[in-house]
Amino acid sequence: MIDNLTDFNDRLYIEDISLAYNRIKILPKLDNIRKLNISYNRIHSINKNPSSDILQSLDLNGNNISVLTDYVFANLTNLEYLYFGHNNLTSLPLHNSHNLKHLDLSFNQIKQIPVGFFNDLNELTYLDLSDNNMILDFNVLLTLKSLQTINIRKNKVQNFDSNILLSRFKFLKSITVSDDFWNCTELTSIIYKLHLKNIKLTPGLNRNYNILGITCKKEDTIKIGRKNDVAFYPAVEKIDSILNNTTFFKYLQIVAKHISDSENKSLDFSQNDNISINKSINYGVISLNILLAMILCCLIFSTCCKFSKDKL
Repeated sequence: MIDNLTDFNDRLYIEDISLAYNRIKILPKLDNIRKLNISYNRIHSINKNPSSDILQSLDLNGNNISVLTDYVFANLTNLEYLYFGHNNLTSLPLHNSHNLKHLDLSFNQIKQIPVGFFNDLNELTYLDLSDNNMILDFNVLLTLKSLQTINIRKNKVQNFDSNILLSRFKFLKSITVSDDFWNCTELTSIIYKLHLKNIKLTPGLNRNYNILGITCKKEDTIKIGRKNDVAFYPAVEKIDSILNNTTFFKYLQIVAKHISDSENKSLDFSQNDNISINKSINYGVISLNILLAMILCCLIFSTCCKFSKDKL
């Protein structure tokens, strides 16, 4: 097992070398290397350029790297593959990385990606930002027009728009969004749109409330929507107050929620152009909805009549 390496550029003429699973603490400088795998060693920081501009692939996975000197990769102008997964990075300085095609930043401590961070990565086709638990503004990715694969699993994604996703990423083939706490209605719409474009959505592994194994949030309460001019309709406010303080109405809400939770729902996305949504229809829910609608209509009619009478 190798503990350390010294610079031996004059004696090394191979182009592809793997030093994975050793105990190396300092990244060696190897000027003649095109592909360097030094994953799963004991490197904690990188303070100097690891190679010359001919390096095309650099694998630093599993090293617990937390410190990177600014512009440390500035001379790696031909770098195409950079693997930085399973480290302790909080940020990653990328300069002159115009040719980068594959970037793995998964399982790090990155908290946020600043706007413009990816502006120069026009050739990037693969991006893995999974398991950083960061606040990720989806808009920072929109400059990556060549992306084919995106993994943003286990992050707090903000401003995600499936329409922008499909219109911006013309070459997208696969996306992973599981464990990002989506709204179930929104997630269903996203899955449908991706299917129509033949884009693969990686299934999740969750068994709680989910769609295709992807965790999502559902609405637990029945809400009455109000318009902005509700202040001019005291009758509507009175109805709302009556409903929210009626024991029978609350009982119906609980029953409806219980039945809804017990439904057996599944989505079947076949290879055909059509998508079939198989759902066991519970007629009890339909009956309750009709009953609630009838009660609501009666209350509206009664209250409006009383309000009109009082006004006269």
